Amino acid sequence: MTTFTTSTVAAHLSTDDEIISAYRSGQQEQAITAFVRLHQRTAYSTALRYLNCPEDARDCAQDALIAAVKSFSTFKGESSLRSWLIRITRNKAIGLYRRQRWLRFLPFGDSDTDHAVMCSSESPFDQLHRNEFEVFFRTILAKIPPRQREVFMMRYFEDLTYDEISAQTGRNVGTLKANYHWAVNTITNLLRTSEYFKEWRSEFNDEL
Repeated sequence: MTTFTTSTVAAHLSTDDEIISAYRSGQQEQAITAFVRLHQRTAYSTALRYLNCPEDARDCAQDALIAAVKSFSTFKGESSLRSWLIRITRNKAIGLYRRQRWLRFLPFGDSDTDHAVMCSSESPFDQLHRNEFEVFFRTILAKIPPRQREVFMMRYFEDLTYDEISAQTGRNVGTLKANYHWAVNTITNLLRTSEYFKEWRSEFNDEL
């Protein structure tokens, strides 16, 4: 009797229909293995187009694949698996780019921030601009009530979900959402007359 290993079965799954059918018939591990094998390069190339940094693109692609695997059971087949993964990767990449762009202005002295700066290939002018903004934005943050500032930092810079923040702070999700909303609005009002307002506004247009 021939014994089929996970990798053997996965190697024979080469289309969306085959992968989805295998997943729904109980061969989840094989289906996921095939999905990653077929589309990991797509995730990487998509991330690279947005981030323009190979190391960041690899990390982003991995995060996107993990997110796709976790939500695979919710895939409705309204698009191809490739298109679905591209959307997930694009959202991850945009989120990472957005955080890194602001983190470049707010160096907290950790390796992730240092890496974001190195990967951005800053010119001396950019570095001066970052240093000026660092002082300015820290002044802005200091004016936000402590609880609002805490939620904003955890939500925006650490990319934590409200449930994760709730677990750490003991506050309910509704309160956290209100804290974050007021923090964004406070920062917006304080930035309104600055040269950085236009960029800030574009980041949070849907929340203002």
